Amino acid sequence: MAENAIEQLENACERMRLAVEKCDWASARAIDEERARLVDGIAAGFRPEVDAATRLRLSNILRLDAEIQSRVTAARRKAREDLLSVEQSQSAIELYRRQ
Repeated sequence: MAENAIEQLENACERMRLAVEKCDWASARAIDEERARLVDGIAAGFRPEVDAATRLRLSNILRLDAEIQSRVTAARRKAREDLLSVEQSQSAIELYRRQ
């Protein structure tokens, strides 16, 4: 069971990375919700007897997940900055046209 959930989490992380690269925020949001459910499920079912290799794999996936979340945050910030820049440029053009 844990192995399947970990594999699903790996797939979700890869799909999230691709969605972020494409700036597909709707997909990224849906994948993020799926990822959160998987992490919660894995954490709820995590048992001390899980072997070291599985724990290491899960640790690596969670590290990758944190990196992707950081990229999402940076990409959103950049998108907001770009939008603000476009809006400022449009305002400047409108002022120029009025003169």
